[in-house]
Amino acid sequence: MYILSLGYLIGTLSILFFRDLPPVIISGLLIFVIPILWKYWENLIIRAFSAIILGFCYVLFTAHSIIDQRIQPELEGKTLNVVGRVLSIPEKQGNDIRFYFNIEHTHLASNPEVNIPFQGKVKLGWYRHAPKELTSGEQWQLDLKLKQPSGFMNTGGFDYEKWLFRE
Repeated sequence: MYILSLGYLIGTLSILFFRDLPPVIISGLLIFVIPILWKYWENLIIRAFSAIILGFCYVLFTAHSIIDQRIQPELEGKTLNVVGRVLSIPEKQGNDIRFYFNIEHTHLASNPEVNIPFQGKVKLGWYRHAPKELTSGEQWQLDLKLKQPSGFMNTGGFDYEKWLFRE
């Protein structure tokens, strides 16, 4: 049992050694190796190798599913009309408010008939004309301009994009 756990841990941590995220098709191909190895399941090394493959495939698939939830590049900077709920307690800094918002419905502000398949949790900053009272759980319809998260590329510095990915 310890060998399987250690192999799974090694598989999940191995994703950290890649500069770029490998294509998700690799996890699909690797997962088919495990049934082939089933014939030799009594061998301890084969079991550990199978656990490594399983851990790697799980992390790769999970990372790709999170990245696929990002906004499409062609929609970045366009005004979108969204309906959703405030998820967090808003943080006030002067006249600005920052909070997490769960988008339920999205369409272009210029063409309300066109629905856009973008849903999920986003972090919003309201900089001008913010309401005095904004509470968690309220439903709002907002016109937004969304952008991809970005961070500094300084080695050893705070990586905002990685922090948002974890959040």
